Formats: sequence, C-alpha cells, structure tokens
Amino acid sequence: MPHRLWTLHAGNKYTHLLALLLLFFMISPLFERADYTPPIISFVFLCILAFTMRAIELHHATQRVCVVLLLLGFVLDLASYVVVSAGMQAVLGLSATGLYVLVMLVTMATMVQHLFTTAQVTWDTILGGISIYFLLGFFWALLFITLHQLQPASFHVPPPGHAMYLVYFSFTTLTTVGYGDVVPTSGVAMMLANLESIVGQLFLTVFIARLIGLHLAHHLR
Repeated sequence: MPHRLWTLHAGNKYTHLLALLLLFFMISPLFERADYTPPIISFVFLCILAFTMRAIELHHATQRVCVVLLLLGFVLDLASYVVVSAGMQAVLGLSATGLYVLVMLVTMATMVQHLFTTAQVTWDTILGGISIYFLLGFFWALLFITLHQLQPASFHVPPPGHAMYLVYFSFTTLTTVGYGDVVPTSGVAMMLANLESIVGQLFLTVFIARLIGLHLAHHLR
C-alpha cells in the first residue's frame, strides 16, 4: 500500500502541489485580522515550500540545506513573536522572510529547469507550470511584505494594514488587474510591482504556451 501511494504521488506530484497552493489561496481570507495569523501564515508557507521541494528532484545536499533553512526560518519567525524588543522582532522577522525567499528561489529555479527540459509533457507537467505561476505570486508577496517591514510607507494599505493585503496585491499585480485599493508609494515598491507584472505576462506567454504546445505536438504524432 505505501508503495502504491508513493507511485500515485510520483505521477501526480504537481497536481498535489497545485491543490495545496489553491487551498491556501482560497482560505487566505480566513487569516485576515486574526491575532494568531502570523504563526499560521508562517506554518502554511513552511508546508508549501516543503511540499514544493518534495515535488521536485533536488540534489540531496541541496535538499538538506533547504530543509535546514526552512526550519531555521520557521523558528526565527516564531521567535519574533516571543521576544519583547521591537528591534529584535524586526531582525528575526526579516531573517525568516529572507530564508523563505532564498528557498523559494531555489525551488522555483529547479522547477523551471525541470519543466523546460522534460522530454514528455503531461497534464501533470502543465499543472506544474501553473504551480510556478502561483508560487511567483507568493514569492513577490514575500518581497512586498519584507519591503513593508523595512519601509512601512512603501505601500498604501487599507486599515488595519494586514500582511494578507500584500498577498492580495501581489496576485492582482501578477495578473495585471490592479484594482487600486493597495498602491505602491515608493520607488522600490513601484519597481517591484512593475517587474512582477512583466514576469507574470512573460511566464504565461512563453512558458505555459510552450508546455501546452509540446503536449499537443506529442499527442498529434
């Protein structure tokens, strides 16, 4: 039975990853304005990154390093809500976010390399490309949250200024919708927002189109 379950996971690894990403995306409004939100968000990001690493084939040494960085980031994030000093809270929170950003960069780069070099494109592979699109949204959300921690005036965020607003802003920017309720107000924030919208459109037009084209060409042979 365990072998059959692992075989099922191996053939649908990106399907499972996308399901987890969609689940977090859909339940994220439940975290808004809750006192226990920061630890929960940190734990969910930990699960997402851990599941992402499980879905890809990292070198064993790289995987061990990423696991250590993930656990260290989670511990630092939790510690930031325990210490009394405001300065230490900021340092610990930024350190944790930096570790999450580093691990997410490694995992996304590995996923892109794997999906671009794959010989056969399946629906699971296409769902892997969609998973990267969602990961891009979460990745830029971490960048926006980090910038907001460093420079609180970088964004105009509706009260109470919850971090989930920046997750929402990241995905509206990624899809170039831009409702205008959350607005970047500093040069760095504007640059990051523009860069996210450019990357999002290039990813859709080049990467997803290539995967679907290879998938259709394989079935027409």
